[in-house]
Amino acid sequence: MFSFRGKRYRIIWSRFLLFLLCLFLIFTVLVFAAMHHGRKDAGSNTKTPVIQLNDPYRSDNAIVKTAVSQVGSTDGSKYWKYCGYTNSVKWSGCFVSWCGAQNHYIKKGKMPKFTYIMEGVRWFKSHDRWEKSSSYKPKSGDLIFLDPDNIGTATQTGVVAGTRKDRVYTVEGDRKGGCVKMDYSLDSKIIVGYGKTN
Repeated sequence: MFSFRGKRYRIIWSRFLLFLLCLFLIFTVLVFAAMHHGRKDAGSNTKTPVIQLNDPYRSDNAIVKTAVSQVGSTDGSKYWKYCGYTNSVKWSGCFVSWCGAQNHYIKKGKMPKFTYIMEGVRWFKSHDRWEKSSSYKPKSGDLIFLDPDNIGTATQTGVVAGTRKDRVYTVEGDRKGGCVKMDYSLDSKIIVGYGKTN
C-alpha cells in the first residue's frame, strides 16, 4: 500500500507487472517498426526492379536470354576476338554472332558468323530468311538490321527481344558505348529489315 494526499492505495502487483509488460511490448514493436522503416528509406535512392509480366526482355528464346545477360558490358573484346580480330573493330555484328554461337545457332545454320553488317544481310537474303520491316512483325530471337545514320545501308545489328504494341525491343552491342537495350517504332525508317533465326 502507499499513500497520496492523505489517501491510502493498495497496489495489486500482478496487474502492475502486466501493465509494465504491455508497455515494454508496445515500445519494442514501435522500435522495430522505426528501424525497419529506416532501412527501407536508406535504399530509396536505388530503383527497385519491377517485373512486368509483358516485359519484352523476359523472353524464353535462347539467343535473347544470352543477349540480355550481356547488357551493361562495355568491353567488346570478347566479341571481336570471337570473330578472329586481335584489335578492336566495330563489333555489333560480332556481338550477335557471339550470342548465336553460345546457343549453336551458327552451327545449326540459323544465322552466319559475321562482322560486317551487310555480310549478315546478304546471308539472310540468300538463305530466304530475310524480311523487310514494312511487311513483317519481328519475332523474339530474330536479328534486326539498322541504318541509324540514315546513309542508305545497314550499319548496326542487334537481337530482337520482342515486340509490344507498335514497338520492337532489341539488345545491341557496340551501341552507346556497350551492350544496351534499345527500342524502335515498328515503322521506323532506320530499320532496314530482319533476319529470321526461328
